[in-house]
Amino acid sequence: MKKKIFCDIDGTLAKRMHKISRKNVIAIAKYVRTGGDFILCTGRSSVSAYKFQEQISNATQKEPNYVICSNGGYIIDNISKSIITYNIINSISWQIYNECIKHKVWCLFYTKESNDRGGVFASKVWFRWILKMSKAIQCFKIYQNTNLKAFKIIVVSVSTRKIKTFINILEKKFKDKVSFVNTNKRLIEINAITTSKSSAIEYILKKNNESKKDVAAIGDSPNDIPMFKKVSLPISVRTKNKEVIQASKYHIPKFKNAISVAINKYII
Repeated sequence: MKKKIFCDIDGTLAKRMHKISRKNVIAIAKYVRTGGDFILCTGRSSVSAYKFQEQISNATQKEPNYVICSNGGYIIDNISKSIITYNIINSISWQIYNECIKHKVWCLFYTKESNDRGGVFASKVWFRWILKMSKAIQCFKIYQNTNLKAFKIIVVSVSTRKIKTFINILEKKFKDKVSFVNTNKRLIEINAITTSKSSAIEYILKKNNESKKDVAAIGDSPNDIPMFKKVSLPISVRTKNKEVIQASKYHIPKFKNAISVAINKYII
């Protein structure tokens, strides 16, 4: 049995705004009771991730050793009782913000201040209103003096052309200043340079003196490929992305109860 499982949330563990299925929760609890360490590894903020973590903790009666949020930009270390963040510097974040305004794409900034307030900074008033109405996350207005030193930035647009244009801007102007991944056709996730889910996994394995042979990872999207490369058992869930499937050892074609299948069939 693998000592650790690093698991993505959206499209893997649960669908957006949905609870974790009963079978998945039972399988996770079984894995934890046998001595395994189940670690959420997500692009979500800590505020959002803990809505799912609470369901797991209630079933296992145990707080997690770690929670990886914001694609590795924000790591909750419950063993040392600390939070590790990897931030994009304020001036670079503001440059990205100005490019977003110039090219008419929307952006969200995850910072210490926004996290402490239970949300994110958002660029558009109506975008903030939509997210508030959907109860996805609380959004705050960006002012000229707002500290945008972010551990994650999301750029989104309904126009795939605008997203492609913005990727070119990131490659030309910010290549050596930030890391980014085109998660889907309408969304880009940006982190501090060299920061990703894989760097967070590397931090945890090094701290616990463990190797990749002790570890599994489960995910469904391109931002999960780096973490697949850091483990010996990468498992993909319900995706048509060929690169994601090729990077995994096993592919589970159905989303429903996929974590239960992965744990009982491939991990335990």
